[in-house]
Amino acid sequence: MAQNSPLTRTFAPLRRAAVPCAVALAVILGGCAALEDMFRQKPQALLPAGDMYQAGEQDMNKKSYPAARANFQKIVERHPNSSFAPRARFLIGETYYREATFDKAIKEFESFMLVREYPDSRYASDALAKIDICRGRLAQKELWVAAYYLENENNPVAARQRLEGVIKDYPRSLVMPEALYRLADINAREGRTDEAQQMFRRCANEYPYTEWGRRAGQRLRTAASN
Repeated sequence: MAQNSPLTRTFAPLRRAAVPCAVALAVILGGCAALEDMFRQKPQALLPAGDMYQAGEQDMNKKSYPAARANFQKIVERHPNSSFAPRARFLIGETYYREATFDKAIKEFESFMLVREYPDSRYASDALAKIDICRGRLAQKELWVAAYYLENENNPVAARQRLEGVIKDYPRSLVMPEALYRLADINAREGRTDEAQQMFRRCANEYPYTEWGRRAGQRLRTAASN
């Protein structure tokens, strides 16, 4: 067929239009292939426990506690039998402790202590000590809130709830004498004389060496003289 024939001139625009379409189709198909390849990516190689532990320590030193926690968690999950696992499990709790998220720290330290292989490790005593410290901090926080309700909000009901929680949940904390005294004082103000006397007596008898124990003893003597 001659190049300048009417038929050639008719189909030439169609051929020119087909070229971009073909290119676009190739791009689309290539893109689909790329997407397919992305979904078929091979899983990443499992990093050695030592490498993840080193990365976690570096994050700890930079105070990037969530990142550190993620590395230590991977060690516990992927290398549970490695020599790094006990320390990593302990350091998960340590990250929460350094963030002052004491309730989560307690949970992690207690989980560390329940793992059969870990209690005899050299981190066990440190975990026990940190649990006590965390509980003490939480008890102190509850006591501060109770004192705020009493002194600034004049809300003895809310204060009572906090103080009763301290006495129930943190009986070994250092704030127990103050919690007992303040709760006894609330009882006295509300006319619950017997409950107040009982609690003052407990505070005076169990904590005579503290300021709050001495105050409780004075309240008992004052009540007896009246």
